[in-house]
Amino acid sequence: MSEERPSPTLFEWIVGQDDAVAALKAAAMNPVHAYLFRGPEGNGGLAAALGFAAALLCPTGGCGVCATCRGALAGTDPDLHVVRRSGASLSKETIRQVVALAQRRPLAAARQVIVVLEIHLVLDRAPVLLKTLEEPPGQTVFILLADELTPDLTTIASRCAEVLFPPIAQDVVARTLEAAGVAPDMAAV
Repeated sequence: MSEERPSPTLFEWIVGQDDAVAALKAAAMNPVHAYLFRGPEGNGGLAAALGFAAALLCPTGGCGVCATCRGALAGTDPDLHVVRRSGASLSKETIRQVVALAQRRPLAAARQVIVVLEIHLVLDRAPVLLKTLEEPPGQTVFILLADELTPDLTTIASRCAEVLFPPIAQDVVARTLEAAGVAPDMAAV
C-alpha cells in the first residue's frame, strides 16, 4: 500500500485550518506558479507555507522525513527562500530581491519556492513584482502571505490561487492548548 502524499506530518502543526490544508494537499499534486495565503497572522499561514514548500520540493511529493522535507519545514532548504520585511513595509529593494531570486535556477530540487511574508505591506511597490507574477519563471512557485487584501494587493492577488486562513475558533485553540498540557482555565483565556 502506498503512503499518502503529501504526508500529513507536513501539516501537523496547523490547527483549525482543515479546509486550507485540504486545498494545499490537493494543490501539491499539480501546483500553479503563485499562491496567496490570506488570513490574520498566527493562524497557521507560515507553518502551512513551509509544509506546502516541503511537498513541492520533496522528490517524492512530500514524504515528511527526507532531508528536503526536514529542511523545508525548518525553513533552511536551499531551494526555499523566506522573505521578511526589514522596515515598516516591504521595500522596493526587498521586492527587487524577490524578483531576482525568481530568476535563479533551483539548486537541488526541480523547483524553488519563494515565501513572502506580509505581502499586504507591499504598498505602491506591487508593480515591481507584478511582471514576474504575470510571466513567472517555470521553476519558481510563490507563496505570498497577507493578513488582508489591500487595494495595492488586488492585482497581485488576481495572479494567485487564494487559500484562506480564517480566524481559529476559540474552543479549538483552547482544546489544542489543553492537549499540550495547559490548564483548562488558562487555555480558555
